[in-house]
Amino acid sequence: MARRGQRSALAAIGVVAALLLTSCTQGSSGSRAHLYESIDDLVGDSRAIVRGWVQGSAAVDVNGMAFTAFSFTIHEQFFPEGLGQTRLDEGAEPFDVTELETNQIIIRQVSRSNALSAFPLVPEMEYLLFLVPTELEGDPDDTFYITGAVAGMYMAEDDGFIRMSNEDPDLPSVLRPEQLY
Repeated sequence: MARRGQRSALAAIGVVAALLLTSCTQGSSGSRAHLYESIDDLVGDSRAIVRGWVQGSAAVDVNGMAFTAFSFTIHEQFFPEGLGQTRLDEGAEPFDVTELETNQIIIRQVSRSNALSAFPLVPEMEYLLFLVPTELEGDPDDTFYITGAVAGMYMAEDDGFIRMSNEDPDLPSVLRPEQLY
């Protein structure tokens, strides 16, 4: 009987670990529990929306999991109606990055070495990013994840930003900054 209890406990731990990993995955090799059906849905789950450039990257270890931390220079922040309104943590407010000491933030993505990041950010490229603060104990206030792993990642092209992932086909394939005012 004790073995059955141990197996049940191990199975439960495995399920929790799988759920935690899929909530942080980057790209199509992982799965997410929530696919975005509209830009309003993505805006509602985000706490910050910024436009800027990736300056560089560094490998980091967070509780035994490999991540890449990208330094990101913010050029512009958007505050569309509904920002942060559907977050699971009720009462979450939009995050005003202008309240930080600099216009630099850190974007954390699961590392490619984990085979979970199909769309890593590229240094010197311009992006429009939908973000949520990591809010992990010990993390500085300027550390963020991309909302929905890659759902909130748009790369500059011509006069707009193109969606990097096909996992959320109901999101616009191209966004223009004026759509976020």
